Amino acid sequence: MIQLLEVDQVSDIDLMNIKQEFLKNKEIIHGCNGLTNFKEINQWRKYVQRLEYNPPKSQVKTKQFIISDNSRYPLGVIDFRFKLNDYLQKEGGHIGYSVRKNARGLGISKQALELLLEWIKKENILSEVLLTCQENNSFSKNTILACGGRLERVIVVNNKFVEHYKIKI
Repeated sequence: MIQLLEVDQVSDIDLMNIKQEFLKNKEIIHGCNGLTNFKEINQWRKYVQRLEYNPPKSQVKTKQFIISDNSRYPLGVIDFRFKLNDYLQKEGGHIGYSVRKNARGLGISKQALELLLEWIKKENILSEVLLTCQENNSFSKNTILACGGRLERVIVVNNKFVEHYKIKI
């Protein structure tokens, strides 16, 4: 069983460990709002808080969560974007997520996406969300499909096929 934690419920050390693990593996952390771009975790926390309450004009309002197990061990990240700008309409969509390498293949991303969809429904934010993934990302595609995603279209962005899925809330 997993849970979605608020950013302030996770220690700086745990957040730094996630960041370092993805950097070491040369992987992009989707759904982290630039965690790897900040030297200090505290600065990232402030940025994430700003995205939720007072985003810069170039950004959209975003809610950040940390995916964890019942012992609060961080397994990954997931975020929700309340609106879509031009970029997010092509790539990114309303939800982004990444799971640590050692937690992949266990259904963690599916559980996290289900929990986030429940949160969106409870908060009565949207009736439908857009999720995107590259055509060759079978893990993300399977997660989206397992949560009720319907393929709406496929577009080309930077010479890569990006699939657009909708999930009704």
